[in-house]
Amino acid sequence: LRSIQKDQAAAGEIGRLLAEKETLLKETHHRIKNDMAFVSAMLGLQASQVDSRDARESLDEASERVAVMSQIYDSLYRSDDVSLVHLGEFLKRLASSYSTGYAMGPVDLSTTLADEAVERKIAVPICICTVELLANALKYGYTGNECLALRLELAVEAHQVKVVVSDNGPGFKSEVLAGMHEARGFGMTMISALVEQLDGNIRLSNQNGATVVLTIPRRHMAVHHSHQRVSEAVASPVR
Repeated sequence: LRSIQKDQAAAGEIGRLLAEKETLLKETHHRIKNDMAFVSAMLGLQASQVDSRDARESLDEASERVAVMSQIYDSLYRSDDVSLVHLGEFLKRLASSYSTGYAMGPVDLSTTLADEAVERKIAVPICICTVELLANALKYGYTGNECLALRLELAVEAHQVKVVVSDNGPGFKSEVLAGMHEARGFGMTMISALVEQLDGNIRLSNQNGATVVLTIPRRHMAVHHSHQRVSEAVASPVR
């Protein structure tokens, strides 16, 4: 009887500690989201105070990127599973929202998205990269008044995750396809840095428009050196 009572007491203590840990984790996520919102607001405020149009546009873009990261972080960390994310469903909402709110003309959006869950560790950077690619297509894909055909694909395999974003626009400049670092904009530089951080690869091509293929391995990767890589990479010139 004493042994059963001891086991019950231990189980109760474990349950209490787990509940406390979950509460602390939620509070941490909430604070991080609020901090991101604060940074985004500060960047937007700074943009309103500068006279240079280029500086104002750069600050506005930075503010929007931080806001998007906050939304991604908040949405992904609301799920009950702390380790896996159904990335396809979330990417579909992102693509629909962007094609509706940021398009410069009519958009024909098509998606082929796997339903399998992926590790949260790679889900967040994949979402950030996908948002950048969608924004890039919506910004540079129009050549006239025609409809922009925008396609998003997600394939989840046992050993890797592949994302494809393509459009029927003018495609990439030759110097970008040639890998000239100075020809890249901030968005593509950031994507390249994040993909490198995850030991993945990125492939750019012109196939009746611009096509970008991201391939990210599915394994637990050390990122102790990643922050320096990203900081160095994003300090490069903007397209």
